[in-house]
Amino acid sequence: MKKKIIFAVVTVCLLVFVSVVAFSQSNTVQKWEYTILMYKDDAGLNAMGKEGWELVQMLEIKLGNAQTVMGYNCVYKRKLP
Repeated sequence: MKKKIIFAVVTVCLLVFVSVVAFSQSNTVQKWEYTILMYKDDAGLNAMGKEGWELVQMLEIKLGNAQTVMGYNCVYKRKLP
């Protein structure tokens, strides 16, 4: 009987601990920094990735009604420490 009570108490304590840890981690707000860069081609994209930046959006730059792509506006984000 004592073993069952001890087991139950230990199980409840473990569940409470796991719940508190999970709640504290999900309750934190992640902060980001952003930057916008313009490229004439896609050669610079991988360099930003190596520095921890994630590409969020990439828009083609065209002049007037021209179908020729003049470059790309790229929006990046990365987590702040």
